[in-house]
Amino acid sequence: MASPVPQELDVPGDGQVAVWWSRIDVEPAALVRASGAVDAATLARAQRMRRERDGRQVLLAHALLRRLLAGLTGRRAPTIELLRRCASCDGTDHGRPYLPGGASFGLSHGGELVVVALAAPGADVAVDVEAVQPPERWEAVRRHAFSDDEWAATGGDPAGDRTAHWCRKEAVVKATGYGLEIDLTRVHLDPTVPPATEQPSAVRFDAGDPAAPAGDWCVADLDLAPAHRVAVALRTPRAPLRFTRHHAEL
Repeated sequence: MASPVPQELDVPGDGQVAVWWSRIDVEPAALVRASGAVDAATLARAQRMRRERDGRQVLLAHALLRRLLAGLTGRRAPTIELLRRCASCDGTDHGRPYLPGGASFGLSHGGELVVVALAAPGADVAVDVEAVQPPERWEAVRRHAFSDDEWAATGGDPAGDRTAHWCRKEAVVKATGYGLEIDLTRVHLDPTVPPATEQPSAVRFDAGDPAAPAGDWCVADLDLAPAHRVAVALRTPRAPLRFTRHHAEL
C-alpha cells in the first residue's frame, strides 16, 4: 500500500539506508503534482523527452527526490538547490548532484519504477533499478560487463540473474561518483549471492584502477516489484546494512 511522503523525515544514521519507490503508472493528477515539486530545469528536461514514458520517469523520480529532501529540510521542494561535483575533474557544472550539508542520496528510474535511496550525510550511496531484460540483451554487452566467472554463475536464470548483476555493478560505479568511467569488468562482486536477499556483498576493484576510490564498498539487492531488479551500493565499514523500504504515493 502506497503512502504519501511525510512532511517531516529523519536523516538516516550510519549504516542505514531508507529506500523510497513508486511506480510510474500514476493518475494524471499525480503528474500535475509532480510538475509542481521539481525545479524549472528538470521540468523542461522531462518535457523534452521524445518518449512520454521517459519524460514520466524523469519527472516522477525527481519529484520523489525533492519531496523527500523537503521532508528532511523543511524547505519547499521546487526551491531546494542541488549542487554538482565531478569526481574526475572536480568541476561543478556537471557530475553527481548533492545537497550541501544534508543527507546523501541516489536516484534511479527503470522499467515501471522510480527509486530514491537516502543515507547519512557524507555517505557515498547510489541505487540502480532495471526492468528484467531478456538473455540476448546481456549477450550484447557480455564483454563490457561480465567476467567469465560472473557469466557462468549467472547462467541459471540468464534474464533475472544477469539483470541483477548488471544492476549491482551500475549501483557501485554510480556510488563512487565516477560512473561508467570505471570499466565494469574491473568491478568484482560475488555473482552467487541470490538476487533480492538484502545480503550485502563485498565489492573489489582491480588493483591500480585510478578511478576506484579506496574504502569498504558493499552492494545489496532489494525486492521492490515483480520483473525488476534493484541494487543499493554504499561505502561503509558497517555490516549488515539496515534498510527501510517505503512505497511512496506520488
